[in-house]
Amino acid sequence: MLRSGGTIRQWGWGLVLEAMALIGLACSPNLAPDPNEKSGDDGERSKAQLIELGAPVNDNVNFNDGDMTDWKYFQIPSPGRVMVTLGCDYTGAYCGANIRDEVGVLVTRMRTDGEPRVSEEVAVQRGNYYLEIFVPSAATDYTVQVNYEPN
Repeated sequence: MLRSGGTIRQWGWGLVLEAMALIGLACSPNLAPDPNEKSGDDGERSKAQLIELGAPVNDNVNFNDGDMTDWKYFQIPSPGRVMVTLGCDYTGAYCGANIRDEVGVLVTRMRTDGEPRVSEEVAVQRGNYYLEIFVPSAATDYTVQVNYEPN
């Protein structure tokens, strides 16, 4: 008899069933949906869409539909400053944007935190800069605009 009161035979079947359950968990695919599974052509930095300086760009992100992140990029011809403005139609989505340099290093983070619109001014050098626009949940249409002022 085992300490739990079962027989060795019962104990053996219990181990077999537990092992089968663990193997099943280890081999099963991730049941949670990929929040960027359907992001399309702008779902990765390497596929970022070029946006024109000074021109507003409209798009949307939708966590539940697998389009959590959009990537855009803009080109800076010489050192200066940019003002990035992000407006989100649904303030409850708490959308945000990360501004990254041409090698992907984070320059600054922008968060709407329930506000319909936020702006961030950043000093820039010549090169490409990326906007990683996202929602942690929910969905929203958004507008982003990058205004540039050379030194």
